[in-house]
Amino acid sequence: MSGRPGYSAKFLSNTNHDGHTAYTIRVVNPEGAVWTIVRRYREINELHETLRLHHETLPRMPSKRLWGNQDPAFIRRRQHELQEYFEGVLRVDPDMATPALKSFLEPPPPPPPAERNTSRAYIQIFDKMQARLLNLAVPPAALDEAEYATRMQKYSHAMRVTVLGQPLDPLLMEQATFDQEPPPFTPCSTEHLEALKEPTTIQDGNLLSDLLEGLQEVLHQEEPIADEKKLIVPFPATSYS
Repeated sequence: MSGRPGYSAKFLSNTNHDGHTAYTIRVVNPEGAVWTIVRRYREINELHETLRLHHETLPRMPSKRLWGNQDPAFIRRRQHELQEYFEGVLRVDPDMATPALKSFLEPPPPPPPAERNTSRAYIQIFDKMQARLLNLAVPPAALDEAEYATRMQKYSHAMRVTVLGQPLDPLLMEQATFDQEPPPFTPCSTEHLEALKEPTTIQDGNLLSDLLEGLQEVLHQEEPIADEKKLIVPFPATSYS
């Protein structure tokens, strides 16, 4: 056995995935390279069964528990026991000569180039979105004159294109400008306004005379509309005893 330090494994934390506890382990090799792996108790127990075939003496493996294995106190105790187990395993095999132990603690394979590029693209998109989103925790900064003028010009153009370009009442729309310019009339509103300005071709007196004559004709008919005898029905004779 060489005098250089061997491998070391440190249990850092644990997380729950779909009802199963996964442990995050930091591994350091003799050259000082560091990486992390994530393993479940089932995988550690399978490693223990394989190591028993190669080594006569091994530390005690924490036992299984069918009920209450999601209890936080139990998980903390099991993580401590697994830490002691791996310290004992690496004392038995400090250079990880057993293939199963080496495969268990080796670093995860690097992602393919396409996946790395995709991950980098996702990060860039996230950074751009985060930079464009409004941060409510930061108070808004005051606008300078140049920025204020630019925004007013932008809003005025938007109003002229979207709102003032519609056939609305021009008298009301005159009050909705941002740059104090009169709103342009659309062809529809202009034609309607000009039609209202033109004088009527019919005199009011003539129009009133025509209405009265029509009313007189209705009220004074030369021939009765109906026969009065047919409209009046006599009551039947009533006898009093």
